[in-house]
Amino acid sequence: MLQRTKTASTYNDKAALALALGQTDRAAQLYKTALDIDRIALGQDHPHVAIHIQNLAITYQRQGRMAAAAPLYRESIDLMQRVLGADHPHTLDALANYGGFLRQNGELARAEAVLRNVLARNSAARGARHVYVGHDRVNLGHVLLEANHPADAAHEYRLALDIYAQTLPAEHGFVAAALSGLGRAQLAGNELEAAEATLRKAVAMGMATLPKDSNPLLLAQSGLGTVLLQRGHAADAEPLLREALEGLSRKQDASSTQVVQVRQALARAQGQLR
Repeated sequence: MLQRTKTASTYNDKAALALALGQTDRAAQLYKTALDIDRIALGQDHPHVAIHIQNLAITYQRQGRMAAAAPLYRESIDLMQRVLGADHPHTLDALANYGGFLRQNGELARAEAVLRNVLARNSAARGARHVYVGHDRVNLGHVLLEANHPADAAHEYRLALDIYAQTLPAEHGFVAAALSGLGRAQLAGNELEAAEATLRKAVAMGMATLPKDSNPLLLAQSGLGTVLLQRGHAADAEPLLREALEGLSRKQDASSTQVVQVRQALARAQGQLR
């Protein structure tokens, strides 16, 4: 049995690397193999099995296979709650991932309910100033921003930044991501001067701490470009919007809301420069 679980762990590690490299088909096959091995070696009711199921759900989500991912998320969460408990860190992390899935799937009301539940339980289990509670607040901020509640979103981002100030280095990718969200919330609330200052900081920090194709950095660039465009600085906005569009187009469908919005802003900037 020990040899089988070691083999499953090897497959799991290879799958995680493949997923990080964007090789989602290979990652899915490797996660399936790890799951099959541990189901035989450990039985169905084991935390490792739940984690493999969750990893497979995340992989399907990356592939855009939302209908395939949804039941796997629910299965993994039900299993974790049964074998680990409702407030175990693995269970709460799985619920947070599910909230992100619901957000990507456009189910914003359900996503908000799940993420508020995770936030409350994580605060009680880990402490209100825990870095993971900061992550929960950022995730909740994203949902609120997409649901057109920029003031509420900004509040969550600021609370997250307060937590990060006490738990992370001043220059950190999570800080940059929270600043990106806050700046976009300020932009949505028409606080252009504040948004520009926040997004400039987010872009500068993101360039130093995040992968160049990471969503928080690309969205900070598009947000800053949009602010500059609205403030009459099309020449400064155009390269930011063009770079953001190129990056987002590699990761999202051409019809996605974010890609469409950036494309439209870029067209306006280029129109003003003609």
